[in-house]
Amino acid sequence: MWLFGVARGVLLNYRRGERRRWALADRLKKHTRLDPVAPPADEHAEVHDAIARLEPDLGELVQLVHWEHMTLVEAAQVVRIPASTARGRYQRAKEQLRAVLGTPAPL
Repeated sequence: MWLFGVARGVLLNYRRGERRRWALADRLKKHTRLDPVAPPADEHAEVHDAIARLEPDLGELVQLVHWEHMTLVEAAQVVRIPASTARGRYQRAKEQLRAVLGTPAPL
């Protein structure tokens, strides 16, 4: 758990930098008239980009659950929140990812 706490701190610091870079890119895009043409992204890059644009607490839960194969209860312990809060945040993250990626909700 200690190692996950340290890794969490490193990831939070990285995400702060990512948000600053995205904000800078958005500001630069507003001031330029030409939109750069980006190469087509593969599916994994789209998912990674969508997770990176989530709120930090939501993205962290998604990463812990899917990349570290933790349960929601374990992920809640790592980020030091109640399990019920983790379930609500995880649900909200899934809804936002579905909206961004255009994936229909399961029945």
